[in-house]
Formats: sequence, structure tokens, C-alpha cells
Amino acid sequence: MKHCPEYKKRFKTLFLSLLLICFTIFPLLFSYAQTAQELQNKIRDRNNEIDKLEKDIKIYQGELNELGEQKNSLAGSLKQLELTRKKLNADISITQKKIERTNLKLETLSEDIGDKQNSISNNIEAISIGIKNINEFEQRNMVEIILSEEDFTAAWNDIDNLITVREEVMENTQLLEKDKTSLEGIKKETIAVKDELVTLKGKLSDQKKIVDQNTKEKTTLLLQTKNSEVAYQKLLAEQVALKNSLEQEISNYESQLRFILDPSTMPTGRLLAWP
Repeated sequence: MKHCPEYKKRFKTLFLSLLLICFTIFPLLFSYAQTAQELQNKIRDRNNEIDKLEKDIKIYQGELNELGEQKNSLAGSLKQLELTRKKLNADISITQKKIERTNLKLETLSEDIGDKQNSISNNIEAISIGIKNINEFEQRNMVEIILSEEDFTAAWNDIDNLITVREEVMENTQLLEKDKTSLEGIKKETIAVKDELVTLKGKLSDQKKIVDQNTKEKTTLLLQTKNSEVAYQKLLAEQVALKNSLEQEISNYESQLRFILDPSTMPTGRLLAWP
């Protein structure tokens, strides 16, 4: 009977330990107060959500790949357009210099033609004067010439000289007319070349305007593509983060489900050990 108080004491200790175990386990059980079916349903739902997220992630990744290709293509097109623009600027500059050179040539031709025309006019005037002098000389009475104090031979020599000069002037005038005609032909051809150059410059300028417009449009499109790429990258990151979060939830639910199906899987410590 002496052992009775000791027995009661041990029984009391055991009772308190069991009570402590109940208070320790029951809140834990209540905190995971779901049946195995509820946990399985949650796991299934999360898996369905993950499947949907994976489809969305695949779509977003595809969009990103497509945007990346489009961005590279646009960047290549912009580089090609820039090279084309530089070449057009060079062509326009060269054409403008050719136009300026042609204008100088036209000015020189105009001056040469003017000089030829002045020489022709002077020669015509000289020829007219020579003809007038010869006519006046020939109209004089031969008797007057003979009876005059002038030497008859000298008089005829004067006539011959006038005729020779007139013929030389006429020949020179014909050459001048020929040169003038040739210069006018060259001037006409030069004007045609200038017109072609002006037309070419206009076409090059129009092409440059088109290139500039295409460059502007593609630059805008490239900026939009980059913005879309950033937006899809953000969406993709959000979906991946959400998928990881759901996978973590599933892992937690599976741990709870294993505990419900097999309570022995719950870790034990000194708190639950027999005193």
C-alpha cells in the first residue's frame, strides 16, 4: 500500500502527458481539418490550374519567340533602310554637283554662242561696208578715174583688196556660223542632260522620302514590338511565379494528405516522448 501514492503519482503523470499530447495534436489536426477527399480535390484543382498556366506560359513563350524574330527582322530592315538612305543621299549629292557643273557648262556655252554671234554681226557689218565701198568705187566713171590724179593700177588694187577682204570676212563668217550652230547643238544636248539630271534628282528625292517614311514606320513598329516583348515577359514571369506558388501549395496539401492517411508520418519530438 506504500506503493499506492507512487502509483497514483505515475498515473497522474501519464494522464497529464496524454492530455498534453491531445492538446498538442488536436489543434494540429484541426488546423488541417480537411478530409482526404477535400485535399485530393484541392490537389486536382491546383493541377488543373497548373495545366492551364502551362498552356498560357507556352503561348506567351511562343509570342515572345515570334516577337524576338520580328524584332530582329525589323532591326535588319532598319539597318538596310539606313544603308539605302545613305546611298540615296550620296546619289542626290552627286547628281546635284552634276547639275551645277552642267549649269556652268551652259553658261560657258551661252557666252561662247554670244561671242560668235557678236563676231558674226561685226563681220556682216564689215561685209556690208565693203560691198558699199566697192559699189561706190565701181559706180565712179572710169574716165574720171583715168583723168584723176589717182593711179589706175592702184585703184584696181584697192578694188581687189576690198574684194579679197570681203571674201575672207564672208569665209570667216561662214565658219563662225558653223561654230555657232555646233555650239547651239551642244547647248541643246547639255540642256537635255540637265533636264535628265533634274528628273533623276527628283526621283532620288522621292525614293529618299519613301525610305524615310518606311524607316519612321518600322522604327515605330520596332518600339511597339519591344514594348509588347516587355509586356509578355512580365506576363510570363507572373504566370511562372503563380505556377511555382501552386506547386508549393500542392506539395503542402500532399504532406497534409500523407499525414491524414498515415499519422505515423508526423514527426515526433521530446514533447511527445514518454516521460
